[in-house]
Amino acid sequence: MTNYQNLISISVEDTNYFNNLSESVHQQIIDKISIYGIVGIELKAGNRNVARENLKQIAEYLGKIQSHKHSSDGLVDITMKQGYYDQSVKRPQSDNGHQTPHTDGVFGVTPEFMVMYCIEPANLGGETIIIDMRDALLYMMQFFPHLLPSLFIDNAATVIRGDARKSGPVFAINSGIIEGYFSNHEYNLAIVNPECKEAYDTLNDYITSTTNQKTLKSRPGTLWIYSNKRILHGRNAFNDLFGKERHYVRGWYDGSGAWNKSSMKGIPLEVEQFSKLQNLVVR
Repeated sequence: MTNYQNLISISVEDTNYFNNLSESVHQQIIDKISIYGIVGIELKAGNRNVARENLKQIAEYLGKIQSHKHSSDGLVDITMKQGYYDQSVKRPQSDNGHQTPHTDGVFGVTPEFMVMYCIEPANLGGETIIIDMRDALLYMMQFFPHLLPSLFIDNAATVIRGDARKSGPVFAINSGIIEGYFSNHEYNLAIVNPECKEAYDTLNDYITSTTNQKTLKSRPGTLWIYSNKRILHGRNAFNDLFGKERHYVRGWYDGSGAWNKSSMKGIPLEVEQFSKLQNLVVR
C-alpha cells in the first residue's frame, strides 16, 4: 500500500459484512469521507453474493440504490467474465483498457456516492486511479482564476456515449455545496462549449497528468466508498488470469440515508476559499 492508501483505509478483516461494523468504525468512515472524499474498508474476502449483500446493507447509510440500465436492482458487475455483458459492445465493464478518472453517472441523476466491492483484482495492472477535484479546483483558483467561471455555466460540456448525451456544468454550487462533474475518457466523449475550451483543456491536463493522480490497489474484500461529486476514479489497463478474472460489484447511492451529511458530499473548502470562489464565479 502507498502511504496515501494507508491514510484512507480501515482494516476490519474479522468480518465479511458491513452491518457487523462497530459505531467507532462507522465514525472513522464518516471522518475519512469528510476529509478525503474516499475510504477503503478491508473486509474478509467474499464471493459475488457477499459483495451484493454488502452493497445492499450500505444503502441504509448512503441512501437509495439508484437504477442502472444493466441491472434491475442497480448493482452492476464490473468484469470481463462471459455472461455479464454483450461482448460486442465496448463498455468499461466489459473490456480491459485504461480509463481516465471521471465522475460516475453523468447521464442521469448523478449519484452522491459510488461504492465498489472487490471480489477479485486483476492479475496484472488494473489499479484504481483517482483525482481529488478539491485539489483540481484549488489549482484552478490559484493559477487560472480568470478561466474558472466558464466551468460553472450550465452547458460547459456535453458528454456523449452512443445515443446518450447530457449537457451540464463541470462545477456547480448547490445549496452551499460545491459539486464536480467531469467525464471525458475512453468511453465518454466531452464536447466542450467554445466559451469554456481553454478552461476545460487546462483542467483536463491537470486530471490526466500522472503527477496529480493517486493509485490504489484492491484485494478480495476491499470495499471502496467514493464521494462521487468530489473524487474522480479510473483505472490502469490490465490483464486477467483465466478463471480468476477481475471482478467488482458497484452501486450508486442517492445520499438520502442515515449518513445524509453535507460534510460527506461534494468539494469542501475553507470559509475564505469558498468566499473567494463565490466572488470569482457569481455573475
